[in-house]
Amino acid sequence: MRNFAVIAVTVCVAVLMIQTSAVMADRIPNQRGLEFRGGFSHFFMDDPRNIVDSYHDGYSVTTSPGSPMLGLSLLYKTYPHFGWNIGYNYVMNSSLKAEGPETVEFKLRGHELFVMGCYYMPVLSDWTLQFGLGVNAFFGTVDRDQVSGGYRDATGRSLGFLANIALEVPLKEHLGLKLGAGYRRAMIDQVAYRDDLDREHTVLYGTRPMELDFSGFYGHLGLAVYFQPATHWKSYED
Repeated sequence: MRNFAVIAVTVCVAVLMIQTSAVMADRIPNQRGLEFRGGFSHFFMDDPRNIVDSYHDGYSVTTSPGSPMLGLSLLYKTYPHFGWNIGYNYVMNSSLKAEGPETVEFKLRGHELFVMGCYYMPVLSDWTLQFGLGVNAFFGTVDRDQVSGGYRDATGRSLGFLANIALEVPLKEHLGLKLGAGYRRAMIDQVAYRDDLDREHTVLYGTRPMELDFSGFYGHLGLAVYFQPATHWKSYED
């Protein structure tokens, strides 16, 4: 509950700053926009990896360094060189598997909400270098497919941060191509699932709760679409 409260307060502060900046709208190029992106998200995921790697003789182990990622953001500038990126990322299914006498497979996926402040620095005349830092709420899910000890939809959540750097290249007056990379902190320290009798069970790794560590580096390629620009997007005021 505390994690959700922090995210809610952060979003409210961002919305308040956006509203109070409306008076500057006629001086900000590309103030409003949407960003559509796809990419790949690396994650550490030590506990599930260690479980899969513990199967040796007679087993073939297959692991993935991460998952494909899709995302959508609302972009809003409060100043010519500063703005907010309020968005959502879906970290798609990834699998860690040991195949043998008894196949064991972890299926992982996650959803991320974030609020990030961004500094925009013009480079090479009409290109833009962007630096972002913000907070995130990450919601992870894991399935364990196994004849003995399996479970479905074990979920957990975490509050963390993300940092991002991106280069935006104009394609048209209201359209930009964005290439970026960054790092997210998303350590889920406990996951739980419900059985057929609706009883909740915490997933254990030895004697402690199993962790899902979605922390890691990511890269993305996307399109930024801008609406009702007040000035030409290639002109920045000092």
